Amino acid sequence: MGTVCGLWLWLATIILLIRGGANVGQNLSLLSQYFIGFHVTPAGSVAALLYGFLIAFLLGYGFARLRNFMLHSYLLYVRHRAERVALTDLLDRLM
Repeated sequence: MGTVCGLWLWLATIILLIRGGANVGQNLSLLSQYFIGFHVTPAGSVAALLYGFLIAFLLGYGFARLRNFMLHSYLLYVRHRAERVALTDLLDRLM
């Protein structure tokens, strides 16, 4: 996720640089409000690559950890419920 997002930001910056014009990347330059050191320049494209990778990696990692935690919790619940049913069945057979 980090690599894809970083490459997309890098590619968007490079495309705007190749197009050129009077006002290069007016909308994309707003990212400099969030990413320190980012400008629509070749050096800024490297900064976009790094920032995009870092932020998307952290978001993807957090999502994966949350998903794994929720799945683990659900499986513990299912296992506990199955053990309770099995124990109840065993106790019913003993009596």
